Amino acid sequence: MASLGAANCLLHGTVGEYMRSRDGGDIALQLFHECTETAKAAGHPMHPQAVAGFQRVLTNPKSSFNSSIYRDMRAGLPIEGDHLVGDMVRRAQAAGVPCSLLAVALAVLETYSGRLEA
Repeated sequence: MASLGAANCLLHGTVGEYMRSRDGGDIALQLFHECTETAKAAGHPMHPQAVAGFQRVLTNPKSSFNSSIYRDMRAGLPIEGDHLVGDMVRRAQAAGVPCSLLAVALAVLETYSGRLEA
């Protein structure tokens, strides 16, 4: 799930950790919205019940849930940022879907990957 990875890496925390910040939940939901709008533009709209379920997962203040990309980043390992978030950004841009937060998350992931390559 690109939005979870983007939120974890952009906000440097698990779901529960970023939910302790003032705007963490709103940021996670905006990232998810950018992904769902991209999927919709590609002809793959999400069912409203699925959307509601993902929104609950992304905003559960008691959750320790996090993505593999975030775990890899914390461990100093190579990440699949371009494959997940980069692909979503390219699809959004091609469809004309605004994706400003996904683009910021991608920049964070690219900066991390560039540091590993240096």
